[in-house]
Amino acid sequence: GMEDRKKGEGIDFSLEGKYTSLGDNFNTNESQGAFNFLSSYAVNDQLEFKLQSDLYLTKRSIQGNKQNRNFFRVRPSVYTKISNFNIEVGVNVVYENDTIQNANKVHVAPVAIASINLSDHVSFYAGISGDVDYRSLKSYIEENPYLGSAVTLSHNIKTFEVIGGLKGNLWDNLIFHTGLSIGSYDNLAFYATSSTDSTRYDILYDLDNPSVVHFFGEL
Repeated sequence: GMEDRKKGEGIDFSLEGKYTSLGDNFNTNESQGAFNFLSSYAVNDQLEFKLQSDLYLTKRSIQGNKQNRNFFRVRPSVYTKISNFNIEVGVNVVYENDTIQNANKVHVAPVAIASINLSDHVSFYAGISGDVDYRSLKSYIEENPYLGSAVTLSHNIKTFEVIGGLKGNLWDNLIFHTGLSIGSYDNLAFYATSSTDSTRYDILYDLDNPSVVHFFGEL
């Protein structure tokens, strides 16, 4: 990867790239090139422009049947700080060319998050967003290593999410973060035992816009 070593002077940026290859004994394999770009430009202490971009070029082969799954996301945003308030507003634009689902789709969703310092040690934040979670065979196998070799792959589309939480530090070395998110999804993935092999799992997708409620906390 590459990054700007003179941070704070003009435009800061970083670029990372990696290549992965995955195969099994059933003539199924996946190769992927991933590129992640981050940049920011601080106009002053109160105003900053940001840009995040991700590109995934994926090829999958199932017994000689080749499939291309390409994914590109760009997220421009503006960050500003006013007194105790911090606000970032942007947009997620995602293009996917997923031949597995015979799809050529562009997804556009707003991103907005605001935070306020309640004290010197605690802040509250809230936001709304939408996005597309890139999913590959590798990412699914990392969650469930017992997947079948010819499962159908699809990205998880987060059509809308509301999130809020608290974070801060109670003592010098004890940091906490807790909150709640409520989201609506399309193509949300679930694992189910394969009908042809009870030792393996298939992936099923809920296409009826299920809602997901997530409570989280960490120290």
